[in-house]
Amino acid sequence: MNRRAMRWCCVGGLVALLAGPLPAQDGQAELDKAMDLKMSADSLQDLAQVATLCEQALDKGLTKDDEVIARQLLIGALYERAGRMSQPILFSAPPMNDKLKEMRDRVMPDLERILKHDPQFGPAHLLTAQLELLEGGDVHRARQAVDRAVEHLQDDHKLLAEALILRGHLPGATQDPLADLNRAVELAPDDADVWQARALYYLQHGQVEQAVSDWNSLVERDPDNSLMRLGVAEQLIKVAQYDEALKHIDRVLEKQPTTLAYTLRAQLWTQQEKYDEAVRDLSEAIKLTPDDLGLVLMRARLNHVAGRYDLAQQDVDRVLEQHAGSQRAIELRSAILAARGLYAEAARDVEQLLKEDPDNVLLQLQLAIYLNAGNQSRRAIEVFSRVLTLDPQNSLALRGRADAYLNVGEHRQAVADYEVVVKLSEADSGVLNNFAWVLATSTEDGIRDGKRALEMGLKACELTEYQQAHILSTLAAAYAESGDFDNAVKWSRKSVELGDPDIQEQLQQELESYRQKKPWREKKEEPVQAPDPPPADAPAEH
Repeated sequence: MNRRAMRWCCVGGLVALLAGPLPAQDGQAELDKAMDLKMSADSLQDLAQVATLCEQALDKGLTKDDEVIARQLLIGALYERAGRMSQPILFSAPPMNDKLKEMRDRVMPDLERILKHDPQFGPAHLLTAQLELLEGGDVHRARQAVDRAVEHLQDDHKLLAEALILRGHLPGATQDPLADLNRAVELAPDDADVWQARALYYLQHGQVEQAVSDWNSLVERDPDNSLMRLGVAEQLIKVAQYDEALKHIDRVLEKQPTTLAYTLRAQLWTQQEKYDEAVRDLSEAIKLTPDDLGLVLMRARLNHVAGRYDLAQQDVDRVLEQHAGSQRAIELRSAILAARGLYAEAARDVEQLLKEDPDNVLLQLQLAIYLNAGNQSRRAIEVFSRVLTLDPQNSLALRGRADAYLNVGEHRQAVADYEVVVKLSEADSGVLNNFAWVLATSTEDGIRDGKRALEMGLKACELTEYQQAHILSTLAAAYAESGDFDNAVKWSRKSVELGDPDIQEQLQQELESYRQKKPWREKKEEPVQAPDPPPADAPAEH
């Protein structure tokens, strides 16, 4: 349904002119001109002139029959003009810009003129409500207008259904919205927009089963409409009704494989973290449209998430061969390189992106994280500091710089940053852990604080349910710094049990130290080998 279908009234009274001569009136000449102009009217200016001539004719005087003709002609011309001016406003994507608001201001006087001549002209009330509901409009006036539209559109089921849908979704409605939507379905049962509107209402009110029922009813009315099926499947995916969505997509693919269907099914698999199936469907879509590099990049992202870095990079390289400056491809390549431990190469990609967007804080943070992970912590500190110049309370930058300071052995600077970031992220186990670690293990006497380290270490363990080896290691170090070597040995032994092979050597050394009743001391310079890459939003743990 074209929910803004524009209709101008038929001038039924024109036939009366052929019935015989009528007494001349003062406004007859203007009416004749208006009728002649309407037959050839092409521009908005022509339509405005038709309306003006009709008003002049009415002012000068006409017979009763001609008055009817003049008003119908006037209303038809103004409504056609209002409709043509409204289409670019109503179909534009939000938000409203100044030009569109100005166009709306030009439409409103035409609608007011229509309603002055015929207060019961329902289409004008409906159009008024539609325009007032856009950004910057008058919601109260929209509510009044849609009520009038419903009242005066009783004989036009299509437009009445449109008005009921609009009223059913109005904020602060006094009537029963669902009753309006139910009536709209009764009036226009074959209209897809009507079913979609009611399904949306059900979703907004948590009634998913009813929404699914409406979507299925919509498809049943036109079972061979593939686009409709895929549209319904897309909505079902959004509400995690994957089995129902899959039925519709499979039905389309059985009938005729399409890029859109394969891509949508790949989206369905992705949301269920079934990456093999998603990649397989994207590959089929790419076979159908091999020039669609967006699909190739989508497949690269999925392979990256699934840990298939070689395949991911092959697709990224394919995109960059044709579009060397593709920012999305370069950004993804940097993530793939980092995942493979190639931090220097990943950092170079981010630096390339920053040349085009030097003030992008997220890119600067990403660069600093890669530098820190790639044994370039002093450069990372510089980048984190630039971010903090722009945003002094950026917790990611503070956390990252504190971790970088630890990597280069500058404990006082690290503590200063942790003091700030722990206030901003009180429930962040990583922040608590790293802060506790430096307080428990620093080689500088004035920095160590066993009591505080123990408090933060315990809280970090509670947040991670005592299941993270490196956090248990910190707890053990805090107990040792506090002189409680029995608990230090207990939790250090637990950390050894849970720890990955690549950190076993240090964990064993820590345990042996506590058995000898010696607290652990650590002051890093630049680490010889970086750990596995941290997520973009979480700098590396100690």
